[in-house]
Amino acid sequence: MQFYHCGAVIKILKRLNFDKQTYYKVRDNLYSKSDAIRRAAYFIYLNKTCWNGLYRVNTKGNFNVPVGTISKNKEIFDEWHLLAASRCLKKAELQCVDFEEAIKRAKKDDLVYLDPPYVTSHLKNGFIKYNSKLFSQIDELRLARIATQISNKGSHVIVSNAAHPMIKDLYDGQFYKNEITRFSGIAADSSRRMDFLELLVTNFQLHCN
Repeated sequence: MQFYHCGAVIKILKRLNFDKQTYYKVRDNLYSKSDAIRRAAYFIYLNKTCWNGLYRVNTKGNFNVPVGTISKNKEIFDEWHLLAASRCLKKAELQCVDFEEAIKRAKKDDLVYLDPPYVTSHLKNGFIKYNSKLFSQIDELRLARIATQISNKGSHVIVSNAAHPMIKDLYDGQFYKNEITRFSGIAADSSRRMDFLELLVTNFQLHCN
């Protein structure tokens, strides 16, 4: 695996201003650049300057989030943290594969965290909308099955999802079901930005305050 120099990414980021014209120019050119260094810099820029830090694509797979609130004091990147992340990632192996392929190497005492797209939290919706295409009920069943398999091998397992009855039913048996509250500030309608109940499924007992 070839590692691209983080300093080159930082140089490009330093040249990008945070204004509406620059934002949409970068967004339009995100996929047209064959240079991996420039694509990495553009991705970081868009992530830090788009609306609410949201990652979303259209039906063609293109990033389509509008620009966020323009601010002259906006910190687009943190050079120290990028360099630190670069050093850590040089020791990591990143894969873009189906989760079963990624998990099959898990062994005893490994920690495996599974974070699938959340099911729609409203009880009447279930596996509808985005999840019906991106991550189906069949995928949820596969995930629960392989989570059980690696748990039986002695791996430490954590699965996060919405606190939905369908999800809870999938992890009956050897798993603990821990409900937690998290504030969600992504909704466009500010009245819908509120606390949501989430589920952490583990094969070990959590000790939370």
